[in-house]
Amino acid sequence: MTATPEYSRPLEILPASWVQVAGRISVALGAGAAFAVAGALGGAGMVQWVLAAAVAAFGVWLAVWDFREHRLPNAIVFPLYGVVGAALAVLGASTGDWGRVGLAVAGGVILWCVYFGLGLAGAVGFGDVKLAGALGAWLAWFGLPLLIPATILAYLLALPHTLVILVRRRGGRVPFGPYMIAGALIAGIAATV
Repeated sequence: MTATPEYSRPLEILPASWVQVAGRISVALGAGAAFAVAGALGGAGMVQWVLAAAVAAFGVWLAVWDFREHRLPNAIVFPLYGVVGAALAVLGASTGDWGRVGLAVAGGVILWCVYFGLGLAGAVGFGDVKLAGALGAWLAWFGLPLLIPATILAYLLALPHTLVILVRRRGGRVPFGPYMIAGALIAGIAATV
């Protein structure tokens, strides 16, 4: 007896959306556990470094995808929200500074809104818009003003790629997600140090 194509793998008996939701919840729970252990062992500073490493890991994955496909898939971007949210919850609990957590969430909303406006203008793709919220929440933990240099760095880092496209006089799109991630990592790690 052969398996039908739609049920060829064990998890395919569930609708794809259920499997995706379960995967995202697993990523967030696993990250939450890692952040809780880091917080217990090394305090808030350790949680910040573990979060920077998690953002870098997601960032590499997203950068490769964006350079190859010119898009940032929800299946990778949305779990990053769970990871950042779990870290913010642990940071809030370990420092008792829930106001700072609120500012971090506000920073995510602010950066998302800025990129949404850029997306409506055609300056960035909507994958970049989604990514901006998670990066903004992480960066705003260190203070809302950090959103500005991170965004400027993203554009400066993308400039050589843009110039190459212009000089070659070939139509092309610049995958902006990798530069957003790099700018956020530079600013976030500088703030952690």
